[in-house]
Amino acid sequence: MNNMRLILIDDDDQEVCSCTGAVQDFNEANKCDIQLETCKTIQSALKALESSYFDGAIIDMRLGDSGNEGNQALDVIRQHLKRIPVAIYTGNPDVADVTDIPSIGLFKKADITYEQLIYKFWDIYKTGLTKIMGGKGQIEQSLSQIFIKHLLPEIVTVL
Repeated sequence: MNNMRLILIDDDDQEVCSCTGAVQDFNEANKCDIQLETCKTIQSALKALESSYFDGAIIDMRLGDSGNEGNQALDVIRQHLKRIPVAIYTGNPDVADVTDIPSIGLFKKADITYEQLIYKFWDIYKTGLTKIMGGKGQIEQSLSQIFIKHLLPEIVTVL
């Protein structure tokens, strides 16, 4: 249970470096293996969110000219991975649309460190809820199996 997966969506090299360093320090201090995937463009972030499972997401709102590109990532989470914890970590928090997002907070970058954010995610991860309740967790897998093995054959037989 010590391999939490986080995604960082931020286009600033210094922020990526800071978060990567905080994850490495956390891993060494706590003897765990947090895996961090970083996405510097909204396109790579959307692809990663749609194709992979994460135990948490750290999202910057400004990834380009309009300043609210992070909302596109929130839309994907809202539509597909509804129950992964999200931290909005940005210089412009007022543009974030956190409606129906499992947010652990809306943070201005100067107000909290990556290390503090990682501890927040780790505390949630240790409960086991992200594995059970995550958008692609055990409940969804079980429901899919019930549908595929039991319900769908019954429906096909009746038709």
